[in-house]
Parts: sequence; structure tokens; C-alpha cells
Amino acid sequence: MALQEDEQQMVVRLKQWTQRIENVRISRFEVSHVTQKYDNDFKLHAVQLALEGHKPASEIARDLGISVKSLYGWIAKYREDPETPFVGSGNLRPEAKAMRDLEWENRQLREENEILKKAMRIFTNDRK
Repeated sequence: MALQEDEQQMVVRLKQWTQRIENVRISRFEVSHVTQKYDNDFKLHAVQLALEGHKPASEIARDLGISVKSLYGWIAKYREDPETPFVGSGNLRPEAKAMRDLEWENRQLREENEILKKAMRIFTNDRK
């Protein structure tokens, strides 16, 4: 009788222990996938510090609390386009926005042209 109670208590403890482990896994997973967003001024400041060359990039990243990979990515974007290096948040670079707008306008004009062609065919068939 006492053996069965001990086994039941062990089963209960094992279930509790497994639940705790699962909770730890979930909380670690949630924490590891939280992304930090930095504003453009912060990124620009970090890039300028790195390009000055007084400290290694790894030290700058550690001091600012960012990853070295992020810092190198920001530096690459800055070198690619120093005028507007950090567009982000669904915004487009000016040339990409102009291209998108022109493509949209082109699509609209093609549709209007097709409608006019169909209307022209209808009106010419009615005259005959």
C-alpha cells in the first residue's frame, strides 16, 4: 500500500518537474525571439563610432548593447547609400518608390487603354 502511494507521489513530482522544464523552454524561446528595434539616429551614431576607428567594432557593439552582426549590417547599408541608409519600416528608398509609382501608373494606363479599345470596337460594330 505504501509502495503505491510512493509511486503516485513520484508520478506527480515527475509531471510537475516536466511542466517546469516545459515552462523554462517556452520562456527561453520567447525571450530569444524578441527583436529590438533601433531608431535611425542610434544606428547612425553607432556607424559613425565604428567608422572613426578609435575602437574595434566588437567593443563598440558591446558598449552599445547590440550584436556585431547588426553593427556590420548598418555599416554596409551606410556605405551603400550614405544619404538614406536606414529606410526600414515599410518605407522605400526614393528611387524604389519612384519605380513602384511608375509601375502602378503604367498598369493603370494599360487597363484604361484596354477599356478604350473595347469601347472603340463596340462603337464601330454598332455603326455597321
